[in-house]
Amino acid sequence: MKPINFPGNYMVVELTNNCNSNCIHCIQDKPTTHFNEKGFMDKELFKELIIDLKENNIKFWDLNLFWLGEPLLHPDFKEVYEFTLQNKEVFGSLNIHTNAQLLNDEIINLLINNQDTPQTWHFSLDAESNETYQKIKRNNKTLPITQIKKLLSKIKGPFPRIVIQLIVQELNHDEAKDFIKFWKNEFNKVNLPISVIGGFPPGVIDNFIFLRQLDCVEDVGEEQIKANKLYKQVLEDNGINPYDKSKKLPMPISPGFVNVQVNHNNPHLGDFSEKKICSGFWKTPVISWNGDVTSCTADNNLQNRIGNIKQTLFSKLWWDSEIIKQKRNATLNQDFKEIPLCEGCIIPFSSNYSCISEEEIIYYKQNENLP
Repeated sequence: MKPINFPGNYMVVELTNNCNSNCIHCIQDKPTTHFNEKGFMDKELFKELIIDLKENNIKFWDLNLFWLGEPLLHPDFKEVYEFTLQNKEVFGSLNIHTNAQLLNDEIINLLINNQDTPQTWHFSLDAESNETYQKIKRNNKTLPITQIKKLLSKIKGPFPRIVIQLIVQELNHDEAKDFIKFWKNEFNKVNLPISVIGGFPPGVIDNFIFLRQLDCVEDVGEEQIKANKLYKQVLEDNGINPYDKSKKLPMPISPGFVNVQVNHNNPHLGDFSEKKICSGFWKTPVISWNGDVTSCTADNNLQNRIGNIKQTLFSKLWWDSEIIKQKRNATLNQDFKEIPLCEGCIIPFSSNYSCISEEEIIYYKQNENLP
């Protein structure tokens, strides 16, 4: 079928599953087959993926060059980043999440590229003090403040947009106020606009200090409830209003995406989250460093694997393969024996969820048999 570019879609490409941190909230040291073998995505495989997207007019709202590892560890990161910017037709914005430990002069110069292409760099710091930072990161001893300050001093245009992140948890919640104060001051020193946000960082042109919700990687029951309660309290204590889905405005449709008319007055506000109809099998492909393709970032063991881009082009896997069609039908029919990973998943109820509307599902069904 002809690929559908749904608004709000995003692609995750894992450049590596190696990491130089060992965060206590991460899946890295938990039992998962994804780390049985570690490596780096071949740069030629990455380029072939981008060319496939370009030749088939496939475009993603966001292209995220990271997943379960530290992207700056990739030996060809600079070449990969520059190639992506040269092919900006395939994405709306380019995103990197990094712990910033490898933010050296070469990477800083790479970012100060004077392009009008939206680029967002998320710096996952998670602490205000080095003592807490070491407890959370474990492998890292010192906050990379000097490197980030150097980058901030060189930014003259709207990009890169910077997001300074603190994942709220027991070890760091009492540092949130000082964390906000410190980074506000650093942005103000170099006359860069800065806001504080909870829930998720919206838009593509603003800098944010982002207090993020902790998604528990092992216990999605009592521990997640406890984490959510702590998160809400920290936002309240710091006067931060989290994003309210009930007040979500219609998304402006950028060129290259289908303009599906969504009924924003329906009781679910255009998303099926209460029925667990997840957007993953339509909107959020994840590609592992070795080329395996799955449907969302929660699939750490690639249980929903649909194939590998070394054998089959992504455009064919994602829109024409029988296995992806079977998984979509299982999702629509709530048939979790076909997709057991998805039963009880927290993602549709998370602030990180990219919803899919009833109207978009209808649009897909009308077009799935078209060449």
